[in-house]
Amino acid sequence: MAGAFALSREVAYRTWLPSQAYRDESHARSELEFLIGKYSTPADPRKGPYVLMVQHKVDGALIGHAGFSPLEGDVEIGFAIGEHHQGRGLATEAVVAASRWAIATFGLGRILGIADAANVASQRTLARSGFSHL
Repeated sequence: MAGAFALSREVAYRTWLPSQAYRDESHARSELEFLIGKYSTPADPRKGPYVLMVQHKVDGALIGHAGFSPLEGDVEIGFAIGEHHQGRGLATEAVVAASRWAIATFGLGRILGIADAANVASQRTLARSGFSHL
């Protein structure tokens, strides 16, 4: 839980994902327990959130997340990688792997990637991951 709380304190999380900026470790624990509970009920990103944590391949450290949420009959991907691991293609790698997994696992026809117009880094990650601008 401490790793998720630490990530939530980073500027990018507070700027682009304010709902994931936790007040304290207790708040982080509560939110993560809620999300973990969604793995079995409903276990479908068309009906509720499904979040995967991103671990570094070398040391297993928590470095971010990629998650799916229902959005007006579709599914949206959200993602973030910690500041110390950005600029290395890890967000793209996570988005591609998580999207492929979600499409195969849940039989999704498509996944939407939405980024604020000012969030150029996320727009680039989505483009590198094969998402199209509509």
